[in-house]
Amino acid sequence: FDTIAGAFSIDMIPTGNVDPYGLRRNAIGIINIIEEAGWRISLDKLTEEALSLVGSKATVAKAITAEKVKNFFIQRHKQLLIARGEVEADAYDAAAAGFVDFIGQRNRAVALTAAKNSESFKSIAQSFKRINNILKKSDEFSEGTVNTALFEQDEEKKLYSTLEELANTINSHVKDENWGAATDVLIRFAEPLADFFDKVMVNAENVEIRNNRLRLLAGLRNLFVTVCDLVEII
Repeated sequence: FDTIAGAFSIDMIPTGNVDPYGLRRNAIGIINIIEEAGWRISLDKLTEEALSLVGSKATVAKAITAEKVKNFFIQRHKQLLIARGEVEADAYDAAAAGFVDFIGQRNRAVALTAAKNSESFKSIAQSFKRINNILKKSDEFSEGTVNTALFEQDEEKKLYSTLEELANTINSHVKDENWGAATDVLIRFAEPLADFFDKVMVNAENVEIRNNRLRLLAGLRNLFVTVCDLVEII
């Protein structure tokens, strides 16, 4: 790890087939050792420790090097799991939004790979992308608490009640790193989300009603991203 950190600190990064110091091989070896031992080691902390040993010899800013080193390891890990047939690329990317360590990332990506091809999962992935696109344009209006008194249609009431019912369960599964169970609960949003988008006009003319619906969607997005970033699902 010190060798990789040192090389990246002086901008000696592998490109294409050029890897004279075998940094890719080193990274794969490190990942294999960690996985076989079952060590829950933070990639951030490993990177920070290795870079601290480089000190003044670095010619590249430490923050830039840290991001490049972490991404280098994440890409090696992704390729390794895909080669083993354990995960699909988009499931890995969706899980990597919450990357902490190699063991946790593998477990989350494996669970998403198992779930992602069901019709219900595809449905929530599509809905999440729609939510994300809507909120990109309206994020400043989505802050605050949802006011149930402003609901006009049954579909928004149903979506909100589903959020209220399932949020604690999902948060509990995420805390326990029970990714399969978290994904199963997430799928239960498929029908109420589809109905919501089929029947409810988010951009209502009434400003209070519109902003309330945006706050509802923001609450859903915040819950979903604790499990994975569904934008990455193809």
